Amino acid sequence: MIPLVGAAAGIYFEEQEYMEWKVNNVDGSRSDYMCELAEITSDVLNEVLNELPEALVPSQTTLNSIVKKVKVN
Repeated sequence: MIPLVGAAAGIYFEEQEYMEWKVNNVDGSRSDYMCELAEITSDVLNEVLNELPEALVPSQTTLNSIVKKVKVN
């Protein structure tokens, strides 16, 4: 039961974030929102990886193998 509640809460909060974004991006689509969210997530991930000791940083090949390429229009 708890995982379902957590998933429902996550979906609810994500929808609220999208609706707030939509206020400032009236002509934006859900796809635009997801691209923006992916870009922000990528920036945060890069910051975290840059702060890790060199011995803990995964190789570019490893990162590429687990992350799908996103085509930006």
